[in-house]
Amino acid sequence: VQDDEGRAQFANYASNDPSESGKANQLLLSSKLQNTVGNLLKNSNFEEDIVWAAASDATRTITTEEAYLGSKSLKYTKLSTKTLGGIVSGGFPVKSGETYTFSAYVKTGANANVWLSLGPDATKKSETLGAGIPWTRIQMSYTNNTSADVTCYARVLSDAPGPVYVDCAQLEQAET
Repeated sequence: VQDDEGRAQFANYASNDPSESGKANQLLLSSKLQNTVGNLLKNSNFEEDIVWAAASDATRTITTEEAYLGSKSLKYTKLSTKTLGGIVSGGFPVKSGETYTFSAYVKTGANANVWLSLGPDATKKSETLGAGIPWTRIQMSYTNNTSADVTCYARVLSDAPGPVYVDCAQLEQAET
């Protein structure tokens, strides 16, 4: 059951089957009222055009070499160890007190390591995955604790050369 604000609740009712313990139409189980979550990123499975920009010292392309879900993923390759590189989403506004969570499935090549960053700059980061890691979901959250609205960016970053594959990226606003 879903209300007009997008909240949903699951319920399970007994049928008129003699093998079940409840009477017909008796409520057997119900969940708490839950918010539904929508992904704020466009083409988050990278099956279509690239909507992410390559940060400094990296190339990016949609590839069929690897995919977590579907047939394609986004591959970016850091070209050297001189600077930080990766991919970045378009900016989005975050009001004071709002919280967002960014997650993605990533796979690293032999020399690459990878982490996520979410916020107005790249200073806050998720856990770092090392080289040669199979598809793994990583995530992080950002809360705007300032009194002003800010523009935030979702980033997938690396400081070592080598390919990184990204799939099923998701950006969601937490309940306030």
